Amino acid sequence: MGFRFQQFEVEDTQSTMRIGSDSMLLGAWSNPGTISRILDIGTGCGVLALMMAQKSTGIIDAIEIDKQSINEAVSNFLNSPWTSRVTPIHDDVAVYSRHTETRYDFIISNPPFFNNSLKSPELRKNLARHDTKLSHEELIKAVDRLLSNTGRFSTISSCQHNIWFHRDVRKA
Repeated sequence: MGFRFQQFEVEDTQSTMRIGSDSMLLGAWSNPGTISRILDIGTGCGVLALMMAQKSTGIIDAIEIDKQSINEAVSNFLNSPWTSRVTPIHDDVAVYSRHTETRYDFIISNPPFFNNSLKSPELRKNLARHDTKLSHEELIKAVDRLLSNTGRFSTISSCQHNIWFHRDVRKA
């Protein structure tokens, strides 16, 4: 059973991370505005990319390192009203940021939160939840390389007691 939104549906059974309150809050709080290029880092099943497509007219790239997750995102994109505006990219964002010439006006990411904490026996879940493959420092470096001079980065992070913080920062 998937999630139904105003203008689209999303399946998340194959993705490393199921849709949760953190992604819903980030998608609701973020406003890409009238920009032309958007990047969703760690798209998972594609929910944030589709939420940004619903809120904008921009072209959206959605990058994901996990093969099963990107396959599910592709299916979700194809079943959405914005299939022509959302492009899946199966790659590591750190690698991608070093070889692409594309710069983005808006980047959104619900990054891995956990560091030095109990891990799952499932490697795929660890990649999505823990910062061992993509540390916060590596994420910021990738965002800095990929963001246009006037671009904005929207993310969410947590701290003790499950307090969520939304950040929407400008590069310039």
